[in-house]
Amino acid sequence: PCDGTNNQNVQCTIGSGASLSVHINPTNGFLGAPGDGQYKCCLPTNCSTPGTNIITATIFRFVEIESFTVADLPSDMTVYPQEYKLNCTKIGYNRYDISMSIGSTALASYTNCFDPDNNCGGTELSGPVAYTVSYAVNITWDRMNVSSGSISQSTTGDQMYQCRVADHPDSNEIRIRNVTIKVPATAPSSLTEVNKTATTITVSWTALDSSDADGYVVNVTSDTDTVQTVQVEGSSNNTITLNGLRGGTTYSITVKAYQQLLGPASSTISVQTLLVINSINWTLVSSITQLNNTQYRIDCLTTTDINPSTDVYWLVNGVIKSNSMYTSIDVLTYNNTLLVYPDPLGVSINVTCIAMIGGTNYCQSVILHAPSGPPNNVRGFILNATSIKVNWTTSSETNGYVIEYTTGGVTRDVVSTIEEEIALTDLSPMSTYTISVYSYIDLPSVNSTVTVLRFDVPSPVTSLSVPNVSTTGITVKWTIPSSDNYVTYYTISSYHQ
Repeated sequence: PCDGTNNQNVQCTIGSGASLSVHINPTNGFLGAPGDGQYKCCLPTNCSTPGTNIITATIFRFVEIESFTVADLPSDMTVYPQEYKLNCTKIGYNRYDISMSIGSTALASYTNCFDPDNNCGGTELSGPVAYTVSYAVNITWDRMNVSSGSISQSTTGDQMYQCRVADHPDSNEIRIRNVTIKVPATAPSSLTEVNKTATTITVSWTALDSSDADGYVVNVTSDTDTVQTVQVEGSSNNTITLNGLRGGTTYSITVKAYQQLLGPASSTISVQTLLVINSINWTLVSSITQLNNTQYRIDCLTTTDINPSTDVYWLVNGVIKSNSMYTSIDVLTYNNTLLVYPDPLGVSINVTCIAMIGGTNYCQSVILHAPSGPPNNVRGFILNATSIKVNWTTSSETNGYVIEYTTGGVTRDVVSTIEEEIALTDLSPMSTYTISVYSYIDLPSVNSTVTVLRFDVPSPVTSLSVPNVSTTGITVKWTIPSSDNYVTYYTISSYHQ
C-alpha cells in the first residue's frame, strides 16, 4: 500500500496533479523484506473505481519465482505411459539454488547457480526483468510412479509438485511455489460384461463422482497384445460397446478414470466373443450301400451376426459352393446345410465352411474319409444250389464292407457287413454272378474286386478205384474235378449183385 508515508521498499506521493511519484529507494542498497509484494498504480482515480487504468508490479528482494507451471499434459489419454513437463522460471538475483520435487523426492536440484556463467543449464529468457531463467523437468507417469531420468517416486492420487528458489549462499529469501496435477486416486469398480456378439463386447462400470473423474479409458488386450484403447469422455458415461473384435477370442478388459492424468486400473475381466462358426458336422443321410449315390449332409452352425446367403460359402475339395440352404435355430445361430455325394468313389471329401465378417474369414472343416484301396483276395464258395459264401482280406483301415452282386447285368442286391465274409442266399440256380466287394470308412473305396461264380454241374470224378477190400468194407479212391468247379460234397452209391 502507498498511503503517502515511506514504506520499506516503496516511496510514493498521493493526491492530484503532475507531481505524483512512485519510486524505490532501498536502504543501504538493499530492499527490505516487509515491502515485498504486488503493487498497483491506478489512474485517474482509486483502484476500486470501474474503468480505472491499473498497472501492477511485483517488488521483491533477491530472487523470485515468476511462474511454476505444468506443460504438455496429454489430451489423448489412450497413449501410455504419459509424459509432461514442469517449468519453473526465476527472476532477479543472479546467484541462487533451485530445486523441483514431489514430496521429499527431488526431481531436479541445482546449487550455487550463477546466471552469467549459466552453470546450472537453465534457459535464459529475454524479458523486462534481468536474469529471467527457466528450468524444466520431464516427467513420465505410469499410473504408479512418476520418474525423471533415473529418479522415481511412487504416488497415488493428485500429484503435488514444489519449486524452491533461494538466494545463495545466505538464503535470505526462500521462494516456494506449488502446483497440483489432478489424478484419480481410485479405479472404477464393478466392471461387468453387459452383452456380446461375435465382433462386439459391451461393458459397464460404476461411475466416479465428477470431482474425481473427467472421463475413462477402456483397455482391451488379447494374450499380451493391446487390441484397443478407447477414451470415454464424461464422468457419468459408464458404458461402452467395443467393436471390431474377432469371433471366438478371449479378451482381457480394464477401465481407468482420468482427470489431467490417468488413474489406477480396475480389476480385469475376461470375455470371450461368440464363435462365428460354432461347429461343423456330417451325417449319413442314406444307406452306405448306395455307393456313389450315398448322400451326406454337412451342417455348419454360424452366428446370426452374418447374412448366411452372402457371407457363408463352402469349399468341397477346393471347389467353391454357394450356400443356399440355411435355417435359424435361435436368435444367435444359423444352421447352414450342404449335401455331398462320393463321386468319384475312393476319394476323401474335405468340406470347409467359410463365414466372412468384418473383413475376416473364419472357417472350420470336416473330412469324410475313403479307404486307400479295396479288399484283397475276394473268393466265393458255392454252399448249395441257391447260396454262395464270399470272403476276403482287408488291405487298409476300414469300418465295414459293401457287397454288390449282379446277374445278367442286373444288380440283384447290395448288402453291408463289418465281417470279412458273408453268405449270399436265395440266388438263382444255374446263373452266373458278378460279386463286387467295397470297403468303406466314411465313404466307399475307389473300386472293388470281382469274382465270377457259376452254378452248374460239376465235372465228373476220374480214376475211380478200390484199393482195399475187407470182409466188412471197401476203400474207394478217386481224382477230384478241375479247380474251376467247387465241390461241396460227394455222393457215393453202392449196390449188391
